[in-house]
Amino acid sequence: MATASSSRKPAARSKVRPQPQQAAVAAGAPAAADEALFYALSAELTGFSQVELFATGVAETYFRTAASRLGPRTFQALLSVAADFPGQGVADRRAAIQRRLYRGEPTRAATRRVLMLWFTGTWFDTLPFGGAPVSAQAYVEGLMWRAIGAHPMAAKPQGFGAWSLPPPADPLGQES
Repeated sequence: MATASSSRKPAARSKVRPQPQQAAVAAGAPAAADEALFYALSAELTGFSQVELFATGVAETYFRTAASRLGPRTFQALLSVAADFPGQGVADRRAAIQRRLYRGEPTRAATRRVLMLWFTGTWFDTLPFGGAPVSAQAYVEGLMWRAIGAHPMAAKPQGFGAWSLPPPADPLGQES
């Protein structure tokens, strides 16, 4: 004979899990201006446009991850570099930003971590090892796949018979 308590269905579990980065950022949430600087700096560092970075669908996750994992002082030091070079020509601006970022710690290590995040979808606490994927989507949308003209295995198949086609001569379409 079934009791009333055994006939109840278990409560549905929420499929949305809170991200650990969001809790860490909540205490001292970065401003919207910080977000704009982060995306501008990321575009300069990666060589991909801000539109391409947003198209990955993980830009906000990367912003929150970098803000929480780098800490407020290092994160602000990183963003101040982008804020200091707003109106120069593209090549001059990129060179100036890179010189300043790689000049010394903590921005050198922070820059490497942000680049690794964009290209691999992994946050590295200890460079070059000790990484943890931010999410499955981050791995799939890593810029490394576009940069090498490939696709993440089992995540974005190219379609039937794609193996028989030669690879593109220039995966980024920049060849004249």
